Amino acid sequence: MLGEPTNGLDPAGIHEIRTTMRRLADEGRAVLVSSHILAEVEQVADTVSIIGRGRLLASGTVAEVIGERAGVVKVGIDDPDGAAEVLLDAGLRVRREGDAILVDDEHDPARITYLLAQQGRYVRSLTASGAGLESVFLELTAGQGLGAPEPVGVGEGSGS
Repeated sequence: MLGEPTNGLDPAGIHEIRTTMRRLADEGRAVLVSSHILAEVEQVADTVSIIGRGRLLASGTVAEVIGERAGVVKVGIDDPDGAAEVLLDAGLRVRREGDAILVDDEHDPARITYLLAQQGRYVRSLTASGAGLESVFLELTAGQGLGAPEPVGVGEGSGS
């Protein structure tokens, strides 16, 4: 059972802890980790449980908990304002980030390129990033008045 096991460690120490946890899980041992660093949890956990206000909000494999939640698609295009207008007209949630536009909650990045190409606007780059545990946690605990997230319990190995 480990609480915030990589907190304050340098990169070499973090790597060593990850390797140790993975080795123990691969040996069939259950490893329970409680951590607020959800990106770290996502890298090492086989299964996760998200707890908010003392209630179990989600539990399963990392893939199951993240599920089909859409992420953000970053679109590089010569005319970001014009492209944003096309995508907004199609009902997509769009915002600017520098010379690019971000499309929120889009499950199918190909739809973006299709909509833009129909209007003679061609994409230079398209980067999709899926939802992670942090965004799932924030979604599940929205409106619960959680100022600071509670730890996420993590089970690893075949015994959890």
